[in-house]
Amino acid sequence: MYDYSSFVANVRLRLSKGESTADAVKNAVDDAINNRLLDGLFKEQKQEIIGLSLTEFDQEAYEKTIRAEGIAEGQLLKAIESATELLKENVTPEVIAKCVKLPLEKVLELQKQIIVE
Repeated sequence: MYDYSSFVANVRLRLSKGESTADAVKNAVDDAINNRLLDGLFKEQKQEIIGLSLTEFDQEAYEKTIRAEGIAEGQLLKAIESATELLKENVTPEVIAKCVKLPLEKVLELQKQIIVE
């Protein structure tokens, strides 16, 4: 879910910067491939994802999704905040991932950030 949310956020950012829908989707897919999102699914299914994203995209649905994902994004931020606090209390990443419903990879990434700080 986190990887897909990152992809969608990237498309939105590109659209807000004035890229066409086709360019925004294509460039976001390329970024997803470079960042190995969804365990390589974007690389394996690049053309299908681009085609599906372009045929399924319309402005009204986009705006509804933005409103709905505002809540989901808030929940994601809360989960990240909770995970960070639990990591500071030395709770294991596996337990945190299960409790706050974040991918283990995301919790491990947060753990690395805390170590660096």
